[in-house]
Amino acid sequence: MQSGYLKKKGGLASMEWQRRYFRVSASKLQTVEYYLTEKHVNPQGSIHMVGAVIVSSKCKGKNIIEIQTPRGKTYVLQAETDEEHSLWTETFIDLVEGAIRKRRVESKRGTDPAKVIRESLHRVVMDVPMRLVLSRFSSDSGLPNCVSEQKTLRKTITITIEGECFAKFGVDRSVLRDSCLKKYLYIRPVVTVQDLEKHLKVLQEQFRAQDDSCDSATCEPSFPHELPQVENVFYDKETVETGNLLSRLNHTICSTTLQIPVYIELDADVLLYKVQKADGAIRSRSLSFIEVASPVNLVNDKSTWRNSRESKLLHDINLDLAEAKPKD
Repeated sequence: MQSGYLKKKGGLASMEWQRRYFRVSASKLQTVEYYLTEKHVNPQGSIHMVGAVIVSSKCKGKNIIEIQTPRGKTYVLQAETDEEHSLWTETFIDLVEGAIRKRRVESKRGTDPAKVIRESLHRVVMDVPMRLVLSRFSSDSGLPNCVSEQKTLRKTITITIEGECFAKFGVDRSVLRDSCLKKYLYIRPVVTVQDLEKHLKVLQEQFRAQDDSCDSATCEPSFPHELPQVENVFYDKETVETGNLLSRLNHTICSTTLQIPVYIELDADVLLYKVQKADGAIRSRSLSFIEVASPVNLVNDKSTWRNSRESKLLHDINLDLAEAKPKD
């Protein structure tokens, strides 16, 4: 079954070239459907080919295909190569003549869209730089608990929170089931770190204790205010009000991105290891997890260990999806 990307002339002014994924419909006879991407579930639109006229041409070096429907609407498409131009022209002609019948849906339509969204959000969170800045101080008067107003900075370190630092990753399931999800072109993760304050206090105290001359320390998180957005594979153009130009413009400008709550849980042992390593004071008796994780592999083959932990996170996502499926 023919499928692939073509450029379609469209947009609000019908003058822009928009890249769309085209596929011969598996449920409607003599129909081709087009999607935002191959991962999207709902089509942006469809073209019923009965009685249509296909015009194939070259215009200023571009491979152009025009589909003129009986209702008077003309679809202008552009193929990237001569081979694709020929294949699509033949496919459209076959559809007009009824040579292509219903066929089984192929390949990637079977992919669970919820899983695609969760993994996309997971990659965004993993790729965004998150850091902890730790500083320790000593009081000039020697008074405990920072009673003195005069403090001297003794040391500052910065650690990066990477994939190995995450113990759990989850997405709010209720949002993925909400019918309103289909109205948004993009989604953006909004991260909540569970028990963050508790982790910061533990790291702060451990960092302070590494230097007996210091009586106070701080641990400040440095997280981005806003994470990048990703495409929403559930987007369905038919759910958006398209009655007039004003409503379409309003949706395009004001309602294109939905924020989705994401929660992560940090691994306290890994954070402690990173702090002690950055501080130059790794002590095996303080690392409770090393007895299980093998210190040789952890230090000498850190990338392998990180990949194994990220694979575990993706495994947890799959389990989360399995639990979310309705029971028979």
